[in-house]
Amino acid sequence: MKGKEIAELISTAYEMKNPNNAIALFDLLCDQINFPHFAEYERGYTVGKNGRAIEDDISEFIKAVEQKLKGTEELEGFYENLEDGFLCYIDDDIIKLKKFFEEGIFMTGSIVKSIKSDDIKTKIIKSALKNGEINYIYIDVLSSINNDELKEKVLEQIEDPSFRIYLICSLNSDELKEKYMERVSPADRFKIIISLKSDELKLEYARTINKNKLQAAILMHLKSDELKLENMNEIDIAVVQTIKSDDIKIKWLLDNREKLSEEEVLFSLKNDNIKLQNIDLLEDRNSKIELLNRAKRPDLKLLMHTCNKLGINIFDELINSNNGIYPENYNRKWQKIGIPQDMSFGIEIEAASEYAFLYTQFPHICKRWDMTNERVNRKYLEEENIYIIEASSPILSDCNEDIQDIYRVCTLLKSGGLEVEDNCGGHVHIGANYLTTKESYQRLIELWCNCEKIIFEICDEPYSVKRFTYDDYATPISGILKEGKIEDEQNLNKDEFIAQLQSVQGDRYKSINFANVGKKASTIEFRIPNGSLNPNVWIENIKLFGRMMKIAEELGKLDNRETKEYTREERRKLWLATMLTNANVPEEDKAKFLINLLFDEEEYKQIYFERYNTNKGQLH
Repeated sequence: MKGKEIAELISTAYEMKNPNNAIALFDLLCDQINFPHFAEYERGYTVGKNGRAIEDDISEFIKAVEQKLKGTEELEGFYENLEDGFLCYIDDDIIKLKKFFEEGIFMTGSIVKSIKSDDIKTKIIKSALKNGEINYIYIDVLSSINNDELKEKVLEQIEDPSFRIYLICSLNSDELKEKYMERVSPADRFKIIISLKSDELKLEYARTINKNKLQAAILMHLKSDELKLENMNEIDIAVVQTIKSDDIKIKWLLDNREKLSEEEVLFSLKNDNIKLQNIDLLEDRNSKIELLNRAKRPDLKLLMHTCNKLGINIFDELINSNNGIYPENYNRKWQKIGIPQDMSFGIEIEAASEYAFLYTQFPHICKRWDMTNERVNRKYLEEENIYIIEASSPILSDCNEDIQDIYRVCTLLKSGGLEVEDNCGGHVHIGANYLTTKESYQRLIELWCNCEKIIFEICDEPYSVKRFTYDDYATPISGILKEGKIEDEQNLNKDEFIAQLQSVQGDRYKSINFANVGKKASTIEFRIPNGSLNPNVWIENIKLFGRMMKIAEELGKLDNRETKEYTREERRKLWLATMLTNANVPEEDKAKFLINLLFDEEEYKQIYFERYNTNKGQLH
């Protein structure tokens, strides 16, 4: 991807109102430069990693782009097309100044403040001062400079009270701040007091204030924990929460339990182990569970001991699973799935419970299954008071050990009390390298576009209700693929076709997702099934999507074959595929044609006929 395109897509992603679309586009950008995914979904908004402001991560991403493109012509294209609002995040001060002086961009305070050199910022301020242009932008910039002399000069020229207070509070000298303190209103005087560098000075002024709330507010801004506690006339939870030492907080809580909230104190602790060591101070079980969730990486033995006291007994089986030790009912011999041996696949099992987050204390379960997907894991559903986790498989194939692992993981999660909620998905990834030609991709798209509604109905176990979030996370795509124009399709090679297909698809939250093709883990993702902890359902879905890939590859090779002399079986498959494209064929007949195209085995056909007959009519 070119520098110009990256710059334009940053703006597009940032301005998107739909968080799912924004996250998908940010992920795509990160993949282009091998930068870790950072965009996450939180309560209807796009946020950065671990819930921080998205702008913080965009800043790091832009700096990574600069390093990636350094020494190439693409870097210039990146700078030229980067929106002015993102200039504050770039590392090159020269580019910022060039944009300001040569292109006449509006120099926002954030851009000037981001300039690393105080000398350059001082020159900009002096120039504005000379021309009588001092406004809030330059006041904001000046506040970040270590130059009290210049600040005093500006204070002589501005009358706006809010600008004056902002600049006074930024002075480095406490003595100068005191000089201005008598000239301001009581409310502004308070702002100056809490900006003082000296704790002793803050306390002197605090003693002259009669209002307890204002005194407590000043105490909160002291650097010294000891001084906060020595000078607290009344127990104030807000002050206690600002204490840096967890041990001091606990001591104050134990000495003043009738005046302090155990929840508010314990939730404010920084050390995970201290949180758990004092969990019995909480009486409410839900509060204890919430404190457990806030302990991201405590000592495992302490966590196990705490959970055992709460009656949560999941750790022995988890630890044993990572050592390859399973109860007898975990180990049975299973039939093969029924997909080609050279076809790889992976699955993502989502499940939930009030303490499902505890599973994420282990990077892996059953040795190889990943538990570190931060976008899904620990997601809290407030109405149900439960957490969702995701167990992601390694790359698997149709062999006994891998099939057995699917049964083991499902059994392990169920034994821990986890269940599948209405919004849990059951995503299946099939290795994209199985499709070897452009025509194979075209055949897969043809199958999907003409049978998407039927596939929605046969990908869940009988008598299922489609999860209510499918339209957000597995949006039907046949309309998009039919309408999206791939230019000069016949003359494109496979890679060019895939690139255009990905562009037409848009974000990854579609029923079938091609966004991962060509990436490190090159897969085609089938996102439409409901979640499940029934291993047989997973096996049947892997079989379903694996067979779709197999048929697409077979038909693609037939399309590429020079001779048009077909065997009887080949003619049968071509005829069935043609019937699926016929708009006049009733849906029930089309379902029969699809299932007969994918499966020769009668036992398999019956599975999907039952699914279709009991689930049909849900997607309109």
